[in-house]
Amino acid sequence: MRIAEVSKIALLQSMVLLSWQYERPGSSNRPDTTMDYRNRINQAMRYMRAHSDQQLCIAAIAAQAHFSPFHFHRIFSAFTGETVGEYITRIRMAKAAKLLEDGCSVADAGAAVGYQTTSAFIKVFRKAFGMLPARRPGREKLRYPPGPAKTKRPAGTLQAAIRELPDLPLLYLSKKGVENEFFNAGATFDLLYDYLNQHELSSHVQLRLGVLRDMELLDTAQWRFDACIVLPEALEHVPVKPMERCLISAGKWAVFLHKGPYDTLWQTWSQAYRTWLPYSNMQLREVPPFEVYLNSRKNTPPEELLTEIHLPVRE
Repeated sequence: MRIAEVSKIALLQSMVLLSWQYERPGSSNRPDTTMDYRNRINQAMRYMRAHSDQQLCIAAIAAQAHFSPFHFHRIFSAFTGETVGEYITRIRMAKAAKLLEDGCSVADAGAAVGYQTTSAFIKVFRKAFGMLPARRPGREKLRYPPGPAKTKRPAGTLQAAIRELPDLPLLYLSKKGVENEFFNAGATFDLLYDYLNQHELSSHVQLRLGVLRDMELLDTAQWRFDACIVLPEALEHVPVKPMERCLISAGKWAVFLHKGPYDTLWQTWSQAYRTWLPYSNMQLREVPPFEVYLNSRKNTPPEELLTEIHLPVRE
């Protein structure tokens, strides 16, 4: 398939409700692959607890769970409800609080839970507990940082369509840094469309995509959100900084339809990794997953927004 066929994809996406295939979980005589995923995640968590005094990285943690570093963060978050960094911080703060209660000094407590400087430890401790760290022998015990709040999971079985897509040449604008797992994708797209309007390209947009990159890094401040569009092949536009070009390579994708506000997209992402992937008999390719926005927040009520989530898969 050539990129000239991208316009056909856009047409098909206007008919998404007709294209879904029902993906049934595994039969009762097959091993519980969800439990296998949970066991592997638990092994990674045990490794993080045992090495909380060391400098940790996604590659080493993912290896304990036999997952690819490329997708481990997404799988971990789907099963636990928090990022790897949030989990590490939580177990470190719980350990540090216990050390302080036992009479340990602030500097020693910080070093014992993996912080290279006391100032870095103090900053994180204060954010976790709302107070400065101090020796606490005989004083009231600190309330340890809680785990992620349990949220209501969407009911029902997730549906997926398996699609072969051509190369997607993208024009994109990046925003680096993710705070509290949220990023202002809308503002990034606004900047992108300012550029498109200046260059009279808005009417030529065929697809609008969002790609969250660099999740194999532990620090969410290093993650990057790309607001992307696909233009017709015949339109030979040379991007001007800060715009860039990149390519999402052709391949097979598991596609999930999400209907509703963008701030609930995590629910479908979570279901895809937690309840669909373990039973799918498919493996993830080393390609970033992405979102395709089928309508616009500018003229669509939040509850009517349609977004396709694309997971790169192979047999």
